[in-house]
Amino acid sequence: MTILQIYLPETGLDSDNDVAVRYALRANTGELQRSGSVALLELPRADQVEIIVPSSLVLFTEVKLPPVRGQKLRQILPFAVEEKILSDPDQVQVATGQRDADGVTRVAIVDRAWLNAACDRLRRLGIRPERGFAETCLPELEPNAWTLIWDGHEGFIRTYQGAGLALDNMGDDGVPFALLRAVQEARAKQRPPEKIILRASAAAARIPDLALWTEQLGVAVVPGQDWEWAPRFLNTGNAINLLQGDYAPSSSMRELLPQLRPILILAGLIVVAQVLATGADWWRLNREKKALSTDMDKTFHAAFPNAKVVVDAPLQMQRNLADLRRASGQQQATDFLPQLYRSLPLINNAKRIEAVSYDQGSLKLDLLLSDGGAVEQLRSEIVNTIPGASVEASTQKQDGVSVRLALSGERR
Repeated sequence: MTILQIYLPETGLDSDNDVAVRYALRANTGELQRSGSVALLELPRADQVEIIVPSSLVLFTEVKLPPVRGQKLRQILPFAVEEKILSDPDQVQVATGQRDADGVTRVAIVDRAWLNAACDRLRRLGIRPERGFAETCLPELEPNAWTLIWDGHEGFIRTYQGAGLALDNMGDDGVPFALLRAVQEARAKQRPPEKIILRASAAAARIPDLALWTEQLGVAVVPGQDWEWAPRFLNTGNAINLLQGDYAPSSSMRELLPQLRPILILAGLIVVAQVLATGADWWRLNREKKALSTDMDKTFHAAFPNAKVVVDAPLQMQRNLADLRRASGQQQATDFLPQLYRSLPLINNAKRIEAVSYDQGSLKLDLLLSDGGAVEQLRSEIVNTIPGASVEASTQKQDGVSVRLALSGERR
């Protein structure tokens, strides 16, 4: 997996595809694979994309927030920082960082219009940032020390994890007012740095008077290694991700909708076609069923013209044919003698027949068997030889077991 970091220019991304941006392509473990400055269309592709926002565009501050999350938190965030910004709360994106034990949360504030324009420009090119970090959070921090980055005219300083500030133009050798104020505020909170490490970029032509700064700040200002942003791998666990809320990756599904619309339309047409085909098939089968029912009714009326009501032609035909056979003297399978003949294999082992009853094709025999074993044998013979027969009841007597054997027949 690869990570592409794009350093966005302070002036934003205009519509010219030739605008040059700095980038760093890394492995997922952080090693730098290559870096440089190229036009937007020439940016390398990667599995994940991060944007780096210039320090001058991000304001870090601390606010005390109520214990809410999700949509409610996003709604109150702009108004929670209203006193710390000059613009309208609706015009800023506020991202939250770590929350301390006192309920104070570090937040990062960036202009929403600038961020919208930059993200929209990248997405039109098929580049979808998943995370965004302030340039302020790139430098490493040593214990009890701040890191100051200077390009010869201006710079920025990282004070704590997820916090820092941009420094105004350093035209003279004096300490920038923003830095002096930051040290004073840290001293008031009883957590001033023990030292400030100044790291100048390779292009810096002038380095400030560190002895003078040390005297004015009351904190040792010492030189550090030269600064290059590209080799730095940001420990994202300690930095505030600017792409929260509306800018979070999940919101990109709305942006993908226009591209997915043709596929969704095609899928909808397939579903409609399937429903229509199923409906047409059901209509055809229903017509065939009605035609067959009509033919059966006509056949029944032709055979039995005196029948006035036809409810179930096949069943009525079967019953009428059975009546005709009886009337002509033909025996039916459910008549008494055929039913009694069917029962003969079951009554061979009975001690005696105690009672016989017959009603509308149903024959019942009360048999006396020797014991329970004979009853189980009878049940087994019924399963294997005579479908439709059953043992309805059994009663223990002194001389054996009485059971009722039933052979069911069709009721008219």
